[in-house]
Amino acid sequence: MHPASSETVLVTDGGPEVAELDPLGEVRSPILADSLLAEAVRSGVLNPPAPIANGPPPRPAPAASLQVLLAELDEHRSDR
Repeated sequence: MHPASSETVLVTDGGPEVAELDPLGEVRSPILADSLLAEAVRSGVLNPPAPIANGPPPRPAPAASLQVLLAELDEHRSDR
């Protein structure tokens, strides 16, 4: 079998499709359009890749301001 460089090859196992080979450079849809693949993800057989964020995650809001933290530190030190 010698598929052309622009052809997609479907691999079967006794009837059902088990794999799809695409030419290099083609962009696949990020949506899980194949029902067998979607079912494998739902059943936990496959885990989709985590999305990659652009840049670092956002910083969490501070628990308290610096003035509040220093006031609490002074309060706790006065007990000694």
